[in-house]
Amino acid sequence: MSLAKEKLHELASKSELVRSYKVRICVVGNRSLLDEDVRKAAEFAEETTKHNNGMRLNICFPYSATDEISTAVRRITEDVAAGKLEVSEIDEQALEKRLHIPGPDLDILVRTSGQIRFSNYMLWQSAKMAYIRFVNVHWPDFTFFQMFCILVSWQMSYNDIKERKNLSNIGQ
Repeated sequence: MSLAKEKLHELASKSELVRSYKVRICVVGNRSLLDEDVRKAAEFAEETTKHNNGMRLNICFPYSATDEISTAVRRITEDVAAGKLEVSEIDEQALEKRLHIPGPDLDILVRTSGQIRFSNYMLWQSAKMAYIRFVNVHWPDFTFFQMFCILVSWQMSYNDIKERKNLSNIGQ
């Protein structure tokens, strides 16, 4: 886990791209599963970039979509039991609001490791026409140049993605 700690510190304090693009770093997942030093590195990265108002970089570990969705459902039941939410108010937005990664809609999903599968990863968020890229590199070795190439590809596809999103929202 020292590699994760090192990379989080590097991103938050030494990355020129994070500074110039005002990237806000968010570490998402069940932090109780992390070693204390990695948890502190995640808190450092988030605290250091919390006022950045450009893009948001979600680093998901340790994370699973099923844990995220079941946690959101549990929060809904707790809110109903506490009288903070009526059963009639439970809808897609109520659930989405309680996810680890609530809106806005996901634009790009990058799956590192060379695996071409979701692996219980951001299932809710990727269902809304996210641009998905699978790359054959592990996260610690993933470079900003690789991300830049993905961003350029996304930008070239943006109008098509936007049109498909609009068509999928007809009648809602």
